[in-house]
Amino acid sequence: MRLVTKGTETENLFEILANKSPVGLCIVQDGRFYYTNPAFQNITGYREDELLGRDSLELIVPEDKERVRENTIKMLKGERILPYQFRVTHKNGSIKWIMESVVTIRYNGRWATLGNFIDITERNQAEEALQAERNKLQSLIDAMTDAFNIIDRDYNVIYQNKLAKRLFGDRMGEKCYLAFEGNKNVCDGCPVKEAFKYGKSYTAERRIVTPSGGVIFWENTANPIRDAEGRVVSCLELARDVTKRKQMEETLRNSEEKLRQIFDSATDGILVIDFEGIITEANQRTVEMHGFSSKNELLGKSVFELLAPREHERIAANLKKAIKDGAISGVEYTLLRADGSEFPGELSINILKDAQGNLFGHITTARDITKRKEIDEALKRAAEEWSRTFDSINDAVCINSKDFRLLRVNKAFADMYHVEHSQVIGKHCYEVMGESKKPIEGCPHQETLRTEKPAKSEFFIHEKGTYVEISTSPIFNKKGEVVGSVHITRDITEQKQQNERLMSTDRLASLGELAAGTAHEFNNPLTSVIVLSQLLMEREVPNDIREDLKLINNEAQRAANVARNLLTFGGKHAPVKQLDQINSIIEDVLELRAYEHKANNIDVERHLAPDLPEIMADYFQMQQVFMNIIINAEYFMTEAHGRGTLTITTKKHNGIVGISIADDGPGILQENLNRIFDPFFTTKEAGKGTGLGLSICHSIVTEHGGQIYVRSQLGKGATIFIDIPIKSPTHFKSLL
Repeated sequence: MRLVTKGTETENLFEILANKSPVGLCIVQDGRFYYTNPAFQNITGYREDELLGRDSLELIVPEDKERVRENTIKMLKGERILPYQFRVTHKNGSIKWIMESVVTIRYNGRWATLGNFIDITERNQAEEALQAERNKLQSLIDAMTDAFNIIDRDYNVIYQNKLAKRLFGDRMGEKCYLAFEGNKNVCDGCPVKEAFKYGKSYTAERRIVTPSGGVIFWENTANPIRDAEGRVVSCLELARDVTKRKQMEETLRNSEEKLRQIFDSATDGILVIDFEGIITEANQRTVEMHGFSSKNELLGKSVFELLAPREHERIAANLKKAIKDGAISGVEYTLLRADGSEFPGELSINILKDAQGNLFGHITTARDITKRKEIDEALKRAAEEWSRTFDSINDAVCINSKDFRLLRVNKAFADMYHVEHSQVIGKHCYEVMGESKKPIEGCPHQETLRTEKPAKSEFFIHEKGTYVEISTSPIFNKKGEVVGSVHITRDITEQKQQNERLMSTDRLASLGELAAGTAHEFNNPLTSVIVLSQLLMEREVPNDIREDLKLINNEAQRAANVARNLLTFGGKHAPVKQLDQINSIIEDVLELRAYEHKANNIDVERHLAPDLPEIMADYFQMQQVFMNIIINAEYFMTEAHGRGTLTITTKKHNGIVGISIADDGPGILQENLNRIFDPFFTTKEAGKGTGLGLSICHSIVTEHGGQIYVRSQLGKGATIFIDIPIKSPTHFKSLL
């Protein structure tokens, strides 16, 4: 399809210019491409035959479609639209930035839009890269450890980095001598003044008063900044805080006294000992720790007098090792007090060398570890108490490693699986708990290792007729890596019974009134229709009327059958599992919902596998599962757009019957995906949902040894998947 019909020289010239133009051109009429030139085809990556007739909005990324649609509508209404940017998806999947200018034209007798497209992807990328470099430069400036100011020729502050603003506040536009020094005029020796005067770098040490009134010392370096003609137009001032250096000089002058104070205030005992083993210096803590009244009582003593005699040989050996290695630390000894009593201590030895590297003694740091020993003993007792507590838990608890090996089990676990602690430690959990050679299907430990989150699964103990719930919680190491999990096995038979009562209550609450009303209000007129139509057919009536009567009778019979199905579904039934066909259950539910689907413009697409095997299932419970899911789908589709398509698929794969029920509703928010099966959680409006439907579905599917899960993309609907095993689920070993 061409822009113009060949004929005149003007038309041919226009076509040549359009085809040779480096600017992408296209004509869009009724939302579809009617012409594209080679430059436009090159921008999008599509050939002309792939573009003509195609919806023009298909190429635009979803986030930009509405803006393009609004601009097109405004332009067609006669409003002026300035060139604007948006993104399109290239045929190869890449995203292109486009600058479009649009005008309206008459094409084939009707209004259309002529778009001019320029690929600005590289320009935008270059601008982003430039901005990134600017941000990087700004980050480097702000990360400087020196204050950074720029001063103009009038001594006005025209730039400050973060450090300068943090120290002195925002002084932009103020005179530097007033802002930083509190002076009314530039003082002599100011490095900025000197840099302006001589046109070269100048450094000086300055005394600065901060806004808070504090006094700091700065080493200021002013560097002239020149324009293109070489004239000094401003000055870059770097200010380095040298207050610490000043303080250090003062500290050095007082170092001996301060070192003495530190020495005496240390919480550990410190001894200076020569190589004869004689104590030449000791701090106050050493005096107190060993029970002496003054330091003079210690000085001149042999260090061996402070250790129990049985430690002398060991301390001598460790001293030799310290001389060889330069130091030795954290060695425990039995120390002595002045009264001869003993206490536990920890010694560290550091060898002393003079300026020439000659050894002249050592410093020994001594720590009284009596309290630490008491804490260690308390921890030991706590560990024993924890062990007793662990064994007193009624639920079966075990700790598993990442490779499924049992690291610890409590007494309840050993009792449940009739094993001894020593016999199971190191074994795979699935060997002990499921008598299997590999992890069983639905293993929560496996799920926790995969997601690094708690997991939970339910299993049926066939021999005892009870249900257990196994929950796992991840165990993390210091790096935040999952190294195992804690398993808790709990008997939930009673909870299952409660769930069953809950399901019955929910079913009666939702359908009881409907079933009763249907029985009394719907069946009576239907009976009249059926009887009267049969009586009329027995009379002599024309054939065409007889056919109509027959149709009326059949439809009334079908409606009566629907009423009976509703009554059956609303009634209470004891759970009975027997061989049944999933496809048949689904068809029964769809028949019950046929009227609602027609009334709400909902199309049903069936993809039911014809070769599905029968499975052990409770008909009424599975009927309730499909009914709850379909009603949910109907609700959200009609709420979103007043109609919808329900797609139901069944298939057999890997030993299971798989069912998927998909809708084209609004979809589910990501943060709600993990909560939709929680009891009493609902996203429906208040009064339109109890939050029990999907929770009950989950319970029923789990009871059948299957699993139910959901996948959804916001704005594109949701799909609920149900997998039911063809054979009975793997059972745990008997607890008897």
